[in-house]
Amino acid sequence: MVRFLRFWVRQLFWVPVLVASLLAPVLVFAYGVEPVQVVLLAVGFLVVTLVLAAVPYRRNRAAGRYSGPTAQVAGELPASAVTPPDRLERRRGLGIVWWTLLLGSGAAIAWWIVALAGAGGFVTDDVLPYDVVALVAALAWAAIAVLFAWLRPVAVRNARLAARHPDALVLTAYQGYTNTLATGTTLAEVTGDRPSNWWSSLPMVFTLVVDAEGIGFWRGILRPRRQYQVPWELVARIDPAYVNAGDPAAGPKLGVELTLRERIDEEFDALRYLGFRPARANLWVGSPYRSREVVESVAAAIQARHPEGPAAGGVGERG
Repeated sequence: MVRFLRFWVRQLFWVPVLVASLLAPVLVFAYGVEPVQVVLLAVGFLVVTLVLAAVPYRRNRAAGRYSGPTAQVAGELPASAVTPPDRLERRRGLGIVWWTLLLGSGAAIAWWIVALAGAGGFVTDDVLPYDVVALVAALAWAAIAVLFAWLRPVAVRNARLAARHPDALVLTAYQGYTNTLATGTTLAEVTGDRPSNWWSSLPMVFTLVVDAEGIGFWRGILRPRRQYQVPWELVARIDPAYVNAGDPAAGPKLGVELTLRERIDEEFDALRYLGFRPARANLWVGSPYRSREVVESVAAAIQARHPEGPAAGGVGERG
């Protein structure tokens, strides 16, 4: 309990409670709110912040107790994690079907809403069941359309790269919206590329192409382009580890950490760390894996492509 309260304080979860306490005199004297209600409000804020802090606290505890495998054993990757070279040909017809279903259902929902509006719906004082169903269907379709328009191009990029590099390991990597610039800056410093801050940033979901040259970081859709290429000589370790990829307030999650060498001069190499979460290579690319076995297998599969194999560092604890 003491550790949890210390985490609650250090991560500033107490700020909403403090704000509610400072607003208490204003609510009591200016708006006539009963002191009991103010106390209940502060207690409510306290309970909510404690619940919100419990999730990242558990993940931080799990990260501290986690110990990666000591042996370099590449487990079998699930089919959803790797993009095969023939995926592009198989997706052409399926893509037409998906887009037809999406646009056709959107047109049907739009026609339904227009028909209801023409019949007097949405303007009466009473909310009819048909109105509610139509609005819910429109909101659900909009959410699905946004996800489809965002995630399917990533799967198409993976398929194009797999067809172009049939001997490579093509994986999907998720880093969330908070680490895009930091990850790009790290790769720019390691590889020696110096793009502007805008172009150095990686997308939230990018594609890894692991081959004999090293690890390539790709973006783009119709014309995928390699934004960064890290040769194997600059890759020191590939470890499964808890990484802060995504929302940092939710705590670290199990992913893959790359330890990269940055050449400062001829005699000294600085170590830079880059983390991501392996994600699915199909339409659900926005859903990173949570399974420990899958994440460890992804790290081992990348390490297996290293020319030096496990001798390059292998999977294990960061030292």
